[in-house]
Amino acid sequence: MKSASAIITAYNYDIQKYMEGQRLSTKVKKSLLDQLEKAITEAGESFYKLFPRNTKRTEVLDSIMYLLSGNGICKIESKTLANKVGCSVRTVYTAVRHLKESGLVLVAGLADGQNKYVFVLKSHANFKQIMHEVFFIDDLSEIEAVENGKSGENVPAAVSSIDQNAEPIAEQVAGHIAGLENAETVGIQGVEGTNPSFNLISLNINKQENKIYIQNAIENELAETTDHQKELEQINTYYTNDLQFKLYNELKYGQYHQQLKQNASILGLRIGSNCTPKSYIQTLQAVIKINKFLIAGGVVRESIPALFTRIYQDIRRVCEVKKQKPKVREPKERTRTLPFYDWLNE
Repeated sequence: MKSASAIITAYNYDIQKYMEGQRLSTKVKKSLLDQLEKAITEAGESFYKLFPRNTKRTEVLDSIMYLLSGNGICKIESKTLANKVGCSVRTVYTAVRHLKESGLVLVAGLADGQNKYVFVLKSHANFKQIMHEVFFIDDLSEIEAVENGKSGENVPAAVSSIDQNAEPIAEQVAGHIAGLENAETVGIQGVEGTNPSFNLISLNINKQENKIYIQNAIENELAETTDHQKELEQINTYYTNDLQFKLYNELKYGQYHQQLKQNASILGLRIGSNCTPKSYIQTLQAVIKINKFLIAGGVVRESIPALFTRIYQDIRRVCEVKKQKPKVREPKERTRTLPFYDWLNE
């Protein structure tokens, strides 16, 4: 049990178990923001006073709530949030302080990392289980005791030295972080919803060309994304198979070469929505081959996705040949029979 006067912290490995394979959703994020607005209003405060429209403080809130829309827990560094939104660390702290005061989110810290927030959604179905398995807290009154303690007690060191009573400057921004609205289906509507210029109906091409066109468009979009949150939004839009998410998380958080990590979203897309446990094993075989090649100093003349597809198809082809190749059966020994001759009667 943790002491009530201690900072609530958790270790990276315990947190990561809950974050792997999660599916973030813009729809869930919007619902969480609505809950937050309702809670602040019922407490007699103006939501838009704390989180003014079109400000970076609101973008910070938007980023946090999106990360919580999956399994109800996330971890992120204060500087990462600031860089993501393009604001000061002070702005991040102010947004987190208002979020914490709403009572909907537990704000903790990472025990084995530098200056990282850990956010837990109290209304999530996993909350009690997270408290038990991640923070090792069974008595939830301990959380209330810590949260009612000194202001800024569980704020990471990077922001704890900031004047906590200072009000940040409300920096104007062009708009909020754009979210992909459809997080469940993949196809023409998904691409059109992301970019209206994709009017595939007007294209006089066959179905195969359509498929290639969409695939290339999505891959180009994934390749151009440098923002991790935006990448998560995209894969939640385009992935429809749990094994696609599994491969993405395996590459992103596993011990793989940096080039594989950078192409994780595209490789997850390439294994397809019809990926099976058997073909997933073949996928890992291809990934391991590429990883060994890169670690040995190999230079990929083609793109990583193209190399992956070629090796993956070769592995599948070999497996199919082995499966279809008839087994060679040894010929049975044939015993020679002699005709019966009744020499006694003869």
